[in-house]
Amino acid sequence: MEKVISMYFEIIIFLISFVTVSFCLYVLIREDVIFIRKNISMEQVFNSVFASILPGFFIARILYIIFSFNVSYLNPYVFLAFPYYPGFSLFGGVIGVLAFEFLYTARRKVPSLRFSDFYSISFLWGITITKLLVVGQAFLFKRAFVPAEGVILLLYFMFSLLFSTIALSLLRQGKLREGSVTLLFLATFSFLTFFSQLLSKNVGIFLGLESEGILAFILFLSSIVFFLHREQLALRVKK
Repeated sequence: MEKVISMYFEIIIFLISFVTVSFCLYVLIREDVIFIRKNISMEQVFNSVFASILPGFFIARILYIIFSFNVSYLNPYVFLAFPYYPGFSLFGGVIGVLAFEFLYTARRKVPSLRFSDFYSISFLWGITITKLLVVGQAFLFKRAFVPAEGVILLLYFMFSLLFSTIALSLLRQGKLREGSVTLLFLATFSFLTFFSQLLSKNVGIFLGLESEGILAFILFLSSIVFFLHREQLALRVKK
């Protein structure tokens, strides 16, 4: 019975997180000058959001299976019946959704880099709410509270505030190039994924990390390098 209740609670968490992301995206885009000039409607925006759900789930499921390989997941029924055989990679879901959104909006003449920046800020709040609800779920089902989860939640909340204020302000003032906020988000998200594994007790063999943690560290370094390179080019152009 508890397993069924937990499954429904996870569905509720997803719905609340999805609403959070959608609401944040609406607030960020509705009065954006660039989107108004290009006559981008909110219908186009939310069509892309809904279209990204399936690819996001698929990539999240695939990466979960890769990171924690189990022969039973090769069975198509087990792969698709995720309510009974749960397992998704948040890391894979975020990367999958952002990649899909970039390709989807670029093909529809939507300013894809700027859209990715707004989506990244919204996603950060969505993840923060998800982490908060997961902690609440642990208390609800009287599971042991892991202090590391509280630390990660606090960091996500702090970065969400920073992105919603400083990063957003710099983007709208033109002091950050379009796409740079997305790179900062990827660096932040991958760092927190990496850091959460360092705090976790369940770690792998190589450098004390699981495969997801190693991939997150690589993405963190790559995002920082691309961000610095992108902003350095912008400074050269201005000079």
